[in-house]
Amino acid sequence: MVAALLAACGGGGGNSLTIQGQSFSAKDTISGSGSVGGSDTNTAGLVLMTSVSGACADLSASKQPKDSASLFFMLTDVNPTTFATSAPNAPGTYTISGSAAKSVAVSFQTWDVSCNRVSSASSDGATGTVNLTGVNNGAYAGDFDVIFESGDHVTGSFDGTACAAMSAMVEGTILFTCF
Repeated sequence: MVAALLAACGGGGGNSLTIQGQSFSAKDTISGSGSVGGSDTNTAGLVLMTSVSGACADLSASKQPKDSASLFFMLTDVNPTTFATSAPNAPGTYTISGSAAKSVAVSFQTWDVSCNRVSSASSDGATGTVNLTGVNNGAYAGDFDVIFESGDHVTGSFDGTACAAMSAMVEGTILFTCF
């Protein structure tokens, strides 16, 4: 499911990173929240940095850009008693961990000219943190320090533009058209 989420995304970028030998320069960053895990009560904050511009419009039109790359963050506040998740509503530090009260999943994905995921050029975050510095009606800002399963260590920042289509992307209700 995360692979489909990484296809397209709005807000400025500017980070230049190398992951799995792939140069990645964020040209757009969008953010929002959505239900996760098939539950209306479990939500997450979502940030999508992408190598293409106009990402929110593309996502809203169910378009996946070919020959592109994305860096995706799914941030959750976890209730320690019920394990229910909620999207962040205030700044905080999120850790890549299955047991943290403020947890984040990070994934880097690349897509070929036919919009097929390139597994050998994609990787998930293994350890690290995301410091969420701003939360404003679906717009998330912050910085990150992540070591990927591939061994790549990247740092950077994001300032996402709120995009309502992010919720449908996570809920799996979008079928993408390659363009």
